[in-house]
Amino acid sequence: MAWFWQNYMGEQDASQPLASPLQVESVANLPPTFVVTAEYDTLRDEGEAYADRLQEAGVSVLRECVPGMLHGFLMHPGRFAEVGQVIGRIGKWTQQCEQAGTT
Repeated sequence: MAWFWQNYMGEQDASQPLASPLQVESVANLPPTFVVTAEYDTLRDEGEAYADRLQEAGVSVLRECVPGMLHGFLMHPGRFAEVGQVIGRIGKWTQQCEQAGTT
């Protein structure tokens, strides 16, 4: 992970909010959020922690951990059938939020 952080952040401070959503001081005023994680993603725990933090702040959160998937799986729709399924659920959820006026 150190190699990835070095290439992602370079010489910048990794504790700044732009480095990770977990670094933001307050998440209380964020809109409804759909957090998708992958079962075998090294960063899954961070995604789950972010979803927890949003919920604790009163933000409406829908979360889904996709079994058997790795980090970045959503970028490979031709390889994993799960991609289309997840994108479909995200689209449906987005429409529901728009209809409810919560976006």
